[in-house]
Amino acid sequence: MFGLPSAALWILVDADTGVAFPQFLEVQDHIWGYGLMFSGLFIAYSIWKYGWNRYRVWQDENDITGFSFRDYLDNGVSSFRDDFINTGDNDWWIGKWWDYIMYLGFPIMFGVLILSYFSDLILNVSNPWDPTNADGITIILLFWGITAGLFISMNKYILVNRVLSMNGTIWPPSWDLEPRPLYRNVPVGAEVSIDTLPGGEDPFIIEVGESLPETFVNEYGETQTHTLHAQS
Repeated sequence: MFGLPSAALWILVDADTGVAFPQFLEVQDHIWGYGLMFSGLFIAYSIWKYGWNRYRVWQDENDITGFSFRDYLDNGVSSFRDDFINTGDNDWWIGKWWDYIMYLGFPIMFGVLILSYFSDLILNVSNPWDPTNADGITIILLFWGITAGLFISMNKYILVNRVLSMNGTIWPPSWDLEPRPLYRNVPVGAEVSIDTLPGGEDPFIIEVGESLPETFVNEYGETQTHTLHAQS
């Protein structure tokens, strides 16, 4: 679906044969050539955030205030590696080098590649900011923006919340949102509290076997009864 606009808009004609064809693959390769870099950035961000959360938990447990870079290195940076990779039931044991790659190597590599990519477009492409230029910058930002908007909308209206019809109709003004419950299976003996995981403070992200909260506060600040509470 994302490729339909480019497939319909950029039609090239072969000068030798006169055959018209869509510049579909070229445009999509141009737009998403560095898309996987952003996928890696989101994964790295989750690892960084988890390490920071674990460091803050360590501070609370030891009644420590302020920020210490040394303490952060000792009690935050390696947390994801220790809690999810080097768990004892895996064949591989990842060393400290992994932390350097995730916290130092990846940000440097990401910055160098993205800056070099866009610098090359600005210096070597004619009219790089023209949105109709299949080799420009604007078309990249446009498609990335559309995709980000779709993902953010899906996250809010499909993954995090359930869309409910208040009066049985499908007319959007009658819709309302209620939190979509997510059940986590926490392994027996796991030392990591579920609250330290991303989203762990959300009352509707719960461990298997627990009951849902009976009520929730909607976007308008009103308290409502959760429709799935009686089924939990």
